[in-house]
Amino acid sequence: MPFGEMNITLVDVSCLFHLPIRGIFWSPQDVTEEIVVELAVDYLGVSQGEAQSHVRSCRGSYYKLEWLYDLFVQHRAASSWAYATRAYLLMLVGSIIFADKT
Repeated sequence: MPFGEMNITLVDVSCLFHLPIRGIFWSPQDVTEEIVVELAVDYLGVSQGEAQSHVRSCRGSYYKLEWLYDLFVQHRAASSWAYATRAYLLMLVGSIIFADKT
């Protein structure tokens, strides 16, 4: 038996969580920079200009974890709880579940 890298497969997920894996694989649509800016304005409570400058600095359809943390702190201080919660949850998912910090 060779040793080396280990991968989690859909069969493993199905066995461990008793989830049936059936049907075809779903691929989401590509997310453009314009969509990311629109989502930041609508759901994170930032201005259009701030969202555009941040997305341009990331060179793609991404949000930096530091930016999300700063948004969380700003909205928490302003008692904008819905925006603060969304920023925190995105930051949490980005730092814990998807642990790549880039």
